[in-house]
Amino acid sequence: MTGTTGQTAPRLLRRHRIGIVGAGPAGVHLAHLLKQRGFGRVTVLERDTRVGGKSLSVVHDGTVFEMGACYVPSNYDEYRRLLAQYDAGRVVSPPALARDVVTAAFSGSLTTYSLDAWTGHLTDRLIRSGTLRPGGAARRLIDALGAVRRLVAERNRLLGRGYYPLSDRPTPAVLRELAAPFGELMERCRLQILEPFFRLATSAQGYGVLETSPSFYPLLWNERRFVVSFILTRLGLTRRPIVSAVDRGSQSLFTTIAARDQLDIRLGCEVVSIERPGGGRPVAVTLRTENGATEERFDQIILSGDLRGSLGYLAQPSDDEQRIFGQFLHSSFVTTLFKASRWPATAYALNVADALTPNPTLSVSGVRERRFLAPAANIGPALGVAYQFRQDAHGPAVLADLDQSFAPEMRQLGFADLSIVQRCRWAYCPRFPAAAVAEGLPWDIFAMQGRHDTWYAGSSASFESLNDVMKYNVLLLRHYAE
Repeated sequence: MTGTTGQTAPRLLRRHRIGIVGAGPAGVHLAHLLKQRGFGRVTVLERDTRVGGKSLSVVHDGTVFEMGACYVPSNYDEYRRLLAQYDAGRVVSPPALARDVVTAAFSGSLTTYSLDAWTGHLTDRLIRSGTLRPGGAARRLIDALGAVRRLVAERNRLLGRGYYPLSDRPTPAVLRELAAPFGELMERCRLQILEPFFRLATSAQGYGVLETSPSFYPLLWNERRFVVSFILTRLGLTRRPIVSAVDRGSQSLFTTIAARDQLDIRLGCEVVSIERPGGGRPVAVTLRTENGATEERFDQIILSGDLRGSLGYLAQPSDDEQRIFGQFLHSSFVTTLFKASRWPATAYALNVADALTPNPTLSVSGVRERRFLAPAANIGPALGVAYQFRQDAHGPAVLADLDQSFAPEMRQLGFADLSIVQRCRWAYCPRFPAAAVAEGLPWDIFAMQGRHDTWYAGSSASFESLNDVMKYNVLLLRHYAE
């Protein structure tokens, strides 16, 4: 590989004792891959009392509720392979997905649409503006597939045909294109017919609205199969779902792998500091546990969690680590398991709020009823999970504001007599601002792999999705492991 790692690449060797910080999806999957390759001295350090990270599936009143990762699109190949291999659950299509609704602020008023009606609304608006040609389903299919071909060609031109870190570092001109708003790329490549898809898959995913989101992230995540499945489903040409879910919850895979592989995972271990003296001397990791402080020594350390947060415990972060990790942005994502005596008639599956628009007025971005993973249960929609999202920042003040706005916004959406069962607060969607993308910082992380006996994985290094953290792990070990 050229243009990424230089001439002398470091290696992960089977004789190394390896420490992985974080037992989320990236950390557990990486420990699994290392064990499969014959690495017998791998320890995972996790400050929580469970594995799974942002894959958190809570069982309450006999029903599984997803408090973090939940969907399994058709292109999640590694996740689906392991799910079958470990018999960790079945991929199902929640019936609730057929009743998706979108709450969007058009013309300044809050209006609830079915997802089909919302898609039609955007399409009609584009036709009236002269951006799209009028026509039926056949015309829509031809135009949409033509847009997909142009999307794939542009993706290959800007990111290369493989997973992006393995391509040569882009030229400054290409980096500027990747930093430009995706809305500009859509207009330049005539992708407007795909706007409903990108509004959902990019804005609702947490990477910003199309008017401001750097093109790098939508291009990276929205693979051809995923886009085509959306088109075919929304045109009624297939019954296959756009996305599916796991009947036992997304966390089931990681708890099953950890147990079946007998991974060495130390729970309740908070990393306080990491000393990396170099020169062949071991990495010293100071941990805080319920029994007091302790120290572990490793030949190599892998950071699979929040890379910006790692600046707080790396004893002497390198100049590159400070330069790169300090530029990460995070969103706030709060999930609330709640009870309500009255639900609005339209809130069966999903209320994607006007976070899909440049100026959102609500923080509540989604509501799912309990039948999401229990379709046969004749138990009514008293229990559900609500999702709040704040794109611009993450921190105590933002979380306090989301706490205060939850009940008023839910009443505005038509819920009554709310009571909170459980609440989870996530630092979500680590990403670079446009200026950092223009500097090539996503490639710089891969170029740093192995320096100072340190490796980087997880959503900060790749993208906030199960698919991407697994693809990045496979790539990392394929390139650097013995």
